[in-house]
Amino acid sequence: MEDSNKPGSVKDDLFNAIGMADLTDEEKAGLFVSMLDLLQARTIALIAEKATDEQRAKMQEIVSTDQPGEALEDYLEENFPEYPQMFEEEARKLREELIIKFSK
Repeated sequence: MEDSNKPGSVKDDLFNAIGMADLTDEEKAGLFVSMLDLLQARTIALIAEKATDEQRAKMQEIVSTDQPGEALEDYLEENFPEYPQMFEEEARKLREELIIKFSK
């Protein structure tokens, strides 16, 4: 997997595309984490629409734990094989939205 802190990384490309290349590394890192959180929330919302009541209950149970990150990721990948593609599609959409918003 590509290191998102190296020059030319996906993260750097995104900040260049939205005109925020001059942010400090700390500001970029914070914003990038926020973007990842948003992407995960969007993708989980899409999955929740497809999920059975039992699957939604299990996701809620995982989310309500102290550290749901890896457990939720594992559950989604195991029970919703389309999760990685859905996440990538949402990432593409968010990138386009940001470019449109910040290129004005």
